[in-house]
Amino acid sequence: MDSAALFKIQYGLFLISTRENDRDNACIGNVLAQVSSSPLRVALSSSKRNYTCETIERTGRFNASTLTVEAPFALYERFGFQSGRDVDKFAGLETVRAANGLVYEPRFANAYLSCKVVESLDLGSHRLFIAEIEDAKVLSDVESATYEYYRSEVKPKPAAPAKGVKGWRCGVCGYIHEGEDLPSDFVCPVCKHGAVDFVKIESDDAASTLEANATTESNETATSAWRCSVCGYVHKGEKPSGDFVCPVCGVGADKFGRVD
Repeated sequence: MDSAALFKIQYGLFLISTRENDRDNACIGNVLAQVSSSPLRVALSSSKRNYTCETIERTGRFNASTLTVEAPFALYERFGFQSGRDVDKFAGLETVRAANGLVYEPRFANAYLSCKVVESLDLGSHRLFIAEIEDAKVLSDVESATYEYYRSEVKPKPAAPAKGVKGWRCGVCGYIHEGEDLPSDFVCPVCKHGAVDFVKIESDDAASTLEANATTESNETATSAWRCSVCGYVHKGEKPSGDFVCPVCGVGADKFGRVD
């Protein structure tokens, strides 16, 4: 089966936020859809590996912020490539809350929904939540990001495998698992997606990737990069100065250090 066919299905991208015992958490979601108009309900599918999914099960509430094409990769890294079990994903960020007390994304989302779960269904790897919309607000008219847009325009190109290396590449984050075989229950250690999202690295694919990466590296050698010490966002170009602020966490230029 060619699992890449699933990438042709169009999804939006959302920041799914929760709160439990005065602790905020959130993850990136891409399966949210309106399923009825009366009552007004949506369906959210969430991986059971996500701490956010567990929190929704216990609390029965979540906010969904619709991300825009202006959302930087640093936002996806912060909320999609680490677990709320291990870190406070909102550390260093100024939070804005909806009427239900849950956080929503005010800078890189064009709308948010506040939802109350009325039913849930175990789908195997994921849990499906049916939720009533308790509140909603449009924040801007910036274009919504799709999963395809993220893959083509936001996500960095995957690193090339070493010559002769055989393995599998995660189609979500680019992580490479070396070896001829990929266990069916394998989970990407970076983005936590399963084996279905991996594609086998073919010899000619590896060669073309190496060539593309070499071109990219040569084009970027003259570009300086500066990393925010608070959230990890990377700014390329001249050193941040003056009234420059981090587009992710809002701190000033003094919090940026050069990336060697």
